[in-house]
Amino acid sequence: ALEDGAKRRGVQIARTASIVTQGYLDDLHHQAELIAQLPSVVAGARDAAQRAVAQRLDRITIPEAERRFAGTHQLGGDPALQAFLRGLPARTSLAEVFFTEVHGFAVLSSDVPSDFAQQDEEWWQNAMRDGVYASDAKYDSSSRAQVMEYDVAIRPTPVSRPVGVVKAGFGLDTLRALLATESRDASASIDLVDAHGTLLTSMGLEQVPPNLRPRPGDSIQVQVVPGAGGDEVAITVPTNEGRWRVLYRQPTATAYGPARRAERLVWLGAGGLLLLTGIVLLLLSRWLDRRVRDPVRAVAAVTDQVATGDLTVDFAAQTVETVEGQSLYASVQTMVAALRSLVGAIRTASDERSEEHTSEL
Repeated sequence: ALEDGAKRRGVQIARTASIVTQGYLDDLHHQAELIAQLPSVVAGARDAAQRAVAQRLDRITIPEAERRFAGTHQLGGDPALQAFLRGLPARTSLAEVFFTEVHGFAVLSSDVPSDFAQQDEEWWQNAMRDGVYASDAKYDSSSRAQVMEYDVAIRPTPVSRPVGVVKAGFGLDTLRALLATESRDASASIDLVDAHGTLLTSMGLEQVPPNLRPRPGDSIQVQVVPGAGGDEVAITVPTNEGRWRVLYRQPTATAYGPARRAERLVWLGAGGLLLLTGIVLLLLSRWLDRRVRDPVRAVAAVTDQVATGDLTVDFAAQTVETVEGQSLYASVQTMVAALRSLVGAIRTASDERSEEHTSEL
């Protein structure tokens, strides 16, 4: 029962971590969507598209466009909007934000984007087609952290065609710190695992062991698996709309610590109870000896002596503690006294008969 309680506690912690992860990602997605809906962003995308057409950027190759904007990597726009985007990483969890116009050229960014033309990128094409695109987490060597992005199409109205795409990138360091506070135990760990078995909360592209990879189709998994320092309780719970898993791990030596201590207490208690039972039985045996066996033995000794014809029993030398023993002993004493009287009477009668017979002779 205590082991099952430890597992239920681990499941509850993993569920809480799943809720925290989902809430964190939803908040980032909401931030990206709000940026895409800003009137200044919509106007900036439209204005940039008109300037791109005026400069015939829509008719040149991507390499040529990259050469022409090699210095800035963006078309530029409203200085106030530029300042707003540059200040977002300091005020939010977003690490990078920029948006493109309808042809895929970068307009304004929180930092200098790596490329000017984005129309050949998968994220841009998917966002323009589907409205949103959420990338897999990947390792960024420059920041030495796991990063991912959420991209949203810019639409003047919910039903209008996209006029550009907002790209919002963020790291998982903040999420890692949030999950670390949910473990509630120094011996436990909480990680995020994607569909490929990659530890998203690790510093690199670490892979979880095959026995810890979640099985598809299972909502919550609880198992005991071998670890580097011994067996571990491993619990996985889905998050990020089922695309990720929260992995909670804790050594069984710690998770089952209360159960092990209770087991030792049970064995000690059982041993103590057995010893106490033995002592009680010994005392009961001695008490029964005094109450039953000793009086019976004393009476048996008297009857054995009487059976041999010896009626010189010294009842004063015998002591019996119990009322029942004293009653039995008194009955035997009365019987012996009666036998003595009978024997005395027989002897007296015999003596008298002998004297009569002598006088007759």
